[in-house]
Amino acid sequence: MPLSYVVGFRHQLEPGRACGLHAHRDWELVFHPSGSGTTSAGAADTPFGPGDLVVYPPRSAHDQVMDAAGEDWCIHARGFEPPAELAEALWCAPVGDDPATVAELGWLTSGLAVADARLADLRLESVLTAALACRRSARSATSSDPARELAERAGRLAAERGHAISGVEELAKALGASADWLRHACARAGLEPPLRMLTRARLARAQALLVHTRQPLAEVARQSGYRDARYLVAVFRRELGCTPGQLRAGFTPAEPRRR
Repeated sequence: MPLSYVVGFRHQLEPGRACGLHAHRDWELVFHPSGSGTTSAGAADTPFGPGDLVVYPPRSAHDQVMDAAGEDWCIHARGFEPPAELAEALWCAPVGDDPATVAELGWLTSGLAVADARLADLRLESVLTAALACRRSARSATSSDPARELAERAGRLAAERGHAISGVEELAKALGASADWLRHACARAGLEPPLRMLTRARLARAQALLVHTRQPLAEVARQSGYRDARYLVAVFRRELGCTPGQLRAGFTPAEPRRR
């Protein structure tokens, strides 16, 4: 499928929760010309600030919490295929220092793009090319720290496959490390422990299934990595302060507890 622009729009955001956990069928690019906060898609929080572009894959449940008021420019797209090293649950590219890319983002979210679909596709491709280059550069700057690299890989793998990974031992084995070294690497990098990465990933998947499907609770539990519906209910009560049924009925959950 060729890269295709779908829609672009803008939001003014105040401090606090800008949006609860949600997902889209398309890729979503969110540029922050101003404001700062955090976003997550199942693993550790990803901070963003002025000039950052956050890219979310299709059907990736994510949220957004603002620390400082600002604006975001949102673009939905289809047919984007990132290179393997950037096929993450979400990734952030610091594109704010590139005036040409910022100008393209401005045009794509101004309402003008709908008048020329082919031009919009080409200008979106330019944005993504620049974003990938920025992201690769940012990753290479931190690649000299083995602990941080391992911890970040753990976060990405947990976000992508946490529902299918039995625990920290299996997560560490998939990364070619011991469970003790993985725990140490996460602590040294200032990231949450690997068990919390898995818990947040499973919770995010369960919430997305509850909100966007009508699957029975037992099936939601199975697809989210929980052994049965009773255990899923217990985890929801402990971590989110509600039951799966309450979430499905529209209850806004608390933030997952951090350890």
